[in-house]
Amino acid sequence: MSKEESKTEFTFGGILVGHNDLITSIATGHSQKENEDSNVLISGSRDKSVMIWKLSDYEGEEEYEANSKRSAGVPFKSLTGHNHFVSDVQLSADNQYALSSSWDKTLRLWDLRTGKTSRKFVGHTKEVHSVTFSADNRQIISAGADKTFKLWNTLADCKFTNDQNNHTEWVSCIRYSPVAKSPYFATAGWDGRLKIWNQSFAIRYTFKAHQDQINTLAIAPLGYYIATGGKENTVKVWDLNDLSEEFRELKAGSSVNKVAFNPLKQ
Repeated sequence: MSKEESKTEFTFGGILVGHNDLITSIATGHSQKENEDSNVLISGSRDKSVMIWKLSDYEGEEEYEANSKRSAGVPFKSLTGHNHFVSDVQLSADNQYALSSSWDKTLRLWDLRTGKTSRKFVGHTKEVHSVTFSADNRQIISAGADKTFKLWNTLADCKFTNDQNNHTEWVSCIRYSPVAKSPYFATAGWDGRLKIWNQSFAIRYTFKAHQDQINTLAIAPLGYYIATGGKENTVKVWDLNDLSEEFRELKAGSSVNKVAFNPLKQ
């Protein structure tokens, strides 16, 4: 990434209709094998469900324009079981499993092939706002309104709850670095702070990234940059080699609820 502005062209691909309430989170998975079309899209909603979508495959612009409804796909499976809003969803690297967090204070691990809950994670005392897989899919970390994060294995056993360097307000987002050989994870909270933790759960960096609450964060594919966004209508990009100031600031015009890096851009 350079400080020179780069241009990316986006083409409207259609609308997905299926949830009965506000959509809170989206996760995408990409084909794992060359020449294989196995892209995955899942979403979480305040209707308490996780949706798997079957995407439309238009072969050309003319075929797309001929579709008057402009539907990008249809609901394939609705995964139900949570008793409150679904706050976050994440996909495993092989696209076979999904994680969801909920205001019902639990997480669920879903087998996307069967549409069934594989494991239920119980232990948080308040709403869970965010969840993430480690790069090797062997660890899960969740965080939320109890101002802590919890480490789990894939059998739903809680292995660690942090009791130091906690956020002073709700933890809104938690993400693992996608680079397995350089593991770390980051948390952001309503206290405006961005915290970066090493693999042994010791704090590496903690600083006031935003003056108001942070709603979301994302880590770049190579792990060198972190993007944050929140209530103050901006997205900030941070370079881990120099956290003295933001690397770039982008004006969003309204509150930012989710950010993501293009997985094809480094």
